[in-house]
Amino acid sequence: MRRQINWEMIDCNERREKLKNIALEIGSLLKNPQDVKSKICSEENKIQHKELGVEYFPWKDLSLGEGYPGICLFLGELDRLFPDDGWDEVGHNYMVAIQNSIHEYGIDSLSLWGGITGIAMAARALSRDGTRYNNFISQLQEIYLENYRATLEYSMASLYKGSKVSDYDTISGWSGIGRYLLFYKDQPAIRKSLEEILSYLVQLSQDREINGQIVPGWYVPVENLFLHEREKFPNGYFNCGLSHGIPGPLALLALASLHGVEVSGQKEAIHKIAMWLLQWKQVDKYGLYWPNIISWEDHQSGVVNLSYHREAWCYGSPGVARSIWLAGEALNDDNFKRIAVEAYLATFHRPQEKWNIESPTFCHGLIGLVQLTQQMYVDSQREEFKIQRDQLIDRILDMYEEKAPFRFYDLLGQKKYIKGGLLEGVAGIGIVFSGLISECTPEWSSVFLIS
Repeated sequence: MRRQINWEMIDCNERREKLKNIALEIGSLLKNPQDVKSKICSEENKIQHKELGVEYFPWKDLSLGEGYPGICLFLGELDRLFPDDGWDEVGHNYMVAIQNSIHEYGIDSLSLWGGITGIAMAARALSRDGTRYNNFISQLQEIYLENYRATLEYSMASLYKGSKVSDYDTISGWSGIGRYLLFYKDQPAIRKSLEEILSYLVQLSQDREINGQIVPGWYVPVENLFLHEREKFPNGYFNCGLSHGIPGPLALLALASLHGVEVSGQKEAIHKIAMWLLQWKQVDKYGLYWPNIISWEDHQSGVVNLSYHREAWCYGSPGVARSIWLAGEALNDDNFKRIAVEAYLATFHRPQEKWNIESPTFCHGLIGLVQLTQQMYVDSQREEFKIQRDQLIDRILDMYEEKAPFRFYDLLGQKKYIKGGLLEGVAGIGIVFSGLISECTPEWSSVFLIS
């Protein structure tokens, strides 16, 4: 089982008070679910996606990333910290909004970040340690159990033709789903489903023969790529991001092992994936890093030519390093943990203008880097992580805008967007700030597959 280390809150009283006040302010601005949706879905807040040629609002009612469920996780954290301040009532209004949306639109996914397990996670966050919303959670889990096997069998069959990131990844796939199920590992039906998912990920880790070449099972052929990626990667690729790539399965396999849930071949799969990631680490004058993507051509030549990367949760060294750290804990491998620390610290040696992140938000922004850095600090007890964490927090505090509807914007180039969700919105900022003023390890960070 995983070594337990106490969570550590921010120790600077002044900084802690700032985080508390801003978290409470963001919570107050998110109190009315209808008002939040209205602000985000205003015409001037519409996003134009040039690569896909579409326009859209950054909101989906039932999405953990962009809708009511993610805000519920934040409200659940506020309710845990301030149980007498009425945050449970605010959370209940959001649960009503979720139920209304389910009745209107239905649920079309099992996924954590866009489907039924994400909605169940929202209810869990507001359940006050399992004393509320139990019927709703049970209903969602029953629906999941009735439907998961056909989808999992399809994912398993697809492996022999080339995988899809949406089958296995953190956001849409089995890695995210499995992390939710891990909370209910003592329920026989859910444990069985979790073990089947782990067996699928073990199969994913096996080599395949594709186009006469032996490659890892997480190779994604061009026909399974996102549309905007197909021209750039005409022969497919290997995804190295924690959000959409193989670090997600690695993290779940490791976390499940640390929680005492194992299937045949699991430890071997953890070792194989971690070693593959170490094989593809790159080095610049600042230290180690991982490219976002390894193309088919690069994999065949053994040399990465397109080495664009971020220093974020979704892609880049911080997310990859965290998954390797977890692998090191699961396998009791100090070398994996040493390399994870070395690669993570290289981020802070690298000039910030090379990080390719500019927003204060979680997915590809600074607050995600704060949470990852905090996790690495409490696990490794390396003082450098604490110092860098506090510097990142101060940088985010400088991005606070009193006139912004929710006090922070998500930045896309020169444009500012109003977002309320967990991945790219203020709920993600508020929830990290809340966790940093808490004495207890936050459960919500599990949805990012970093704990």
